[in-house]
Amino acid sequence: MDDRLKDSRARINQIDRELIRLFEERMEAVKQVAEYKRDNHVEIFDPGREKEIITQNASYIKDPVLVPYAKRFLESNMEISRDYQSTLLDIKKC
Repeated sequence: MDDRLKDSRARINQIDRELIRLFEERMEAVKQVAEYKRDNHVEIFDPGREKEIITQNASYIKDPVLVPYAKRFLESNMEISRDYQSTLLDIKKC
């Protein structure tokens, strides 16, 4: 195997481990938001806020070719967060 390929794959693996660490940290924050929503009777799904967050965070992408992929990544994160909140707190999705 070419060293460049091997090195690139190793870098991807390292980044994936960091993403998993950040995912766990993010989901702890999602849990706290879910508890707040439960305690204050706030709906889980807020499409306006989600769109705003996705647009804002995607704007940090320097390569315009990557922007639609970043948006898909963020949309997926939002969906996972909603699912987790619903499961965790047994709240019906709104």
